[in-house]
Amino acid sequence: MCGELVRKTLLYSQRFTMPSVGGIHAGYDVVACDRCGFTFADAPPSQEFFDSYYRAMAKKDEMLDPAADYAESAETVARNDHSAAQIIPQIRSGDRVLDIGCYTGYLLSVIARKVPDAILIGLDPSSFAAGVGKRRHDVDIRVGTVFDDMNLGTFDVVIACHVLEHVADVRPFLATLRGLLAPQGKLYLEVPDAAGFSCRAGSRDQRAEPFFEFNFEHINYFTATSLEYMLDANGFRAVSVASRTSTLPVLASVWTEKPLKYDPQSAANLSRYVEESRAIDAGVETTIRHFAERVKSYCVWGAGAHTQRLLARRIFEPRAIPFFVDSNSALQGATLAGRPILSPATLSDHANLPVVISSFRHEREIRARLIAEGRPNEILTLYGRFDEQLAAN
Repeated sequence: MCGELVRKTLLYSQRFTMPSVGGIHAGYDVVACDRCGFTFADAPPSQEFFDSYYRAMAKKDEMLDPAADYAESAETVARNDHSAAQIIPQIRSGDRVLDIGCYTGYLLSVIARKVPDAILIGLDPSSFAAGVGKRRHDVDIRVGTVFDDMNLGTFDVVIACHVLEHVADVRPFLATLRGLLAPQGKLYLEVPDAAGFSCRAGSRDQRAEPFFEFNFEHINYFTATSLEYMLDANGFRAVSVASRTSTLPVLASVWTEKPLKYDPQSAANLSRYVEESRAIDAGVETTIRHFAERVKSYCVWGAGAHTQRLLARRIFEPRAIPFFVDSNSALQGATLAGRPILSPATLSDHANLPVVISSFRHEREIRARLIAEGRPNEILTLYGRFDEQLAAN
């Protein structure tokens, strides 16, 4: 939550011995951030690894029954029914709803029965699950992840049930969810409640198995506090966060985008600055144009950002400039607008060539140097006549 360079306390090293076929990964360290207390798997496989894993996953034995046309397990049905009861009050007639990581879309099928005129779309990386969902529940499931360019549009309600604990790249994931929300849209998040992890849940309950929660897939461990910290830091405001128990302890939460504070000063101040700058540039442009009409050709002293800007704005006309001079030896020998940049000593061979001083900060000292060196060249300064005006402002 605090970034990659935080100090962390090791809580446990979870390791798996990989089989020769069908292994997933060899484990990770479970750590706590010393600054914010967030607990997570340190250095798990990459997001790309998990995306590939979920794309290739044909079925999960505990979730689907192949002998019954891949029907959802009783535990999956109970958990999704419980989630639907929390989500349905957030959905209005005609809302566009996206369920991320929907698997076979059972949750969407429950919502469809309760809010039949809602526009429901599921998103899951498994093409197998999408096929089962279409056949069994007649739901619209798109195959992919939020990290793919799916062109889904925006939604009034975005659902991510038991997804965030699987995500390696949490910040970009949440940023993508913000982009999927319509104005005033709501995000429903449901994650296991780490405050409820216990080996005392029941002698044969799967979740009482030692270290069960540190499995292959779960790599973020949220309490209500850390979930609020995470979402707040990523631009969301909590509508509700509640600890619930369905088939497992979960945090059921609803979020909206945190309103940004609008800065009324920046644009106004910069607009004023732009107008002031334009007014001075207009005077400089007039001065140079009149000068060029009289002398036809002139040298420009200064080849830095100031001159480069005036060239880009066509205030200087390169055809009238045979060369530039600059005291910066790093620029000498280069070209600018197709003209060479030379040392100021070059002026000794061009006593009749007028010099335009193209510098705001150093205009006076360059002019003084030319006079002190006894240069006979005519000198044009661009800002001297603006000194009083600038001081007044």
